[in-house]
Amino acid sequence: MIHPTAFRRATACALLGLAFALPAYAQKPLDWALGGNPPKEAPGEKLIFRIGESSGLELVPRENGAAPNDQPRTVDPAVLRQQLMLLTYVTPKGAAEPLFSDDEATDISGPLAKAFAIAKPTQDVLLFSSYRRDSYFVPPLGMTARLFLLGDKLNVIVGQPRIEYYGQWRINASVRPALVFGSRTTAGKAKLQAPEGVLVRSDWGVLPLVSVATAPARTAPPAIAPVPVPVQAAPAVAPAAAPAPAAAPVTDPEARLRTLKRLRDGGLISEEEFQQKKAEILKTL
Repeated sequence: MIHPTAFRRATACALLGLAFALPAYAQKPLDWALGGNPPKEAPGEKLIFRIGESSGLELVPRENGAAPNDQPRTVDPAVLRQQLMLLTYVTPKGAAEPLFSDDEATDISGPLAKAFAIAKPTQDVLLFSSYRRDSYFVPPLGMTARLFLLGDKLNVIVGQPRIEYYGQWRINASVRPALVFGSRTTAGKAKLQAPEGVLVRSDWGVLPLVSVATAPARTAPPAIAPVPVPVQAAPAVAPAAAPAPAAAPVTDPEARLRTLKRLRDGGLISEEEFQQKKAEILKTL
């Protein structure tokens, strides 16, 4: 007969051994923005900043071997918004598009300023932003980046400029995309353009923490004295210029087809509706 105390000891040892055998669970940064568990915050500590329903910022340890960041620092949200709006990226088809929409940059800039105000030199800011970028009726697209302040400059390393995740995630919320936030040591595939800053790499933009000056107002040219005209000669009257024709509405069948495909893939329209609209667009070619 096994003594109860000995049985309990054996059971406890077995459970302890099983615990050590199991791999440690690593909380993925910003997994909480799409329904995962947020990181544990110590009393008085703030690590996460929610933006809307499925976007956010998270303070994480700075990458190993990196120089200390110039943080904490108070930054005007309007300056952050302006610099984010100036960033563009090159799509796989070679077109240049804004990395952030106007409303998206506005939503991010306030929480980002709060994050920089409390971030330590040993911390980076990670961003996951999910936004309906083309239209309200198309599925949201995600993007990821790592941000930090160095030498009066905003550093933005883009991990994934666009992530198509919404269709699968809406069917099963436990299936969340693998987020990559960019790294100082490993170059990513994103191709940025920063007209008001510099590029350390194609995926790494460095932007000044100052407002971009507006172009000075153009001054009127000096007045020119009129040429004397003989009294007997009546001045010729130039015919009135014809009004410029109204610009024709821009129609891009390819863009309309892409939008239709996103609506169908996101479950917002049926396959029958997709085929019907597709046929109508193709007839216009």
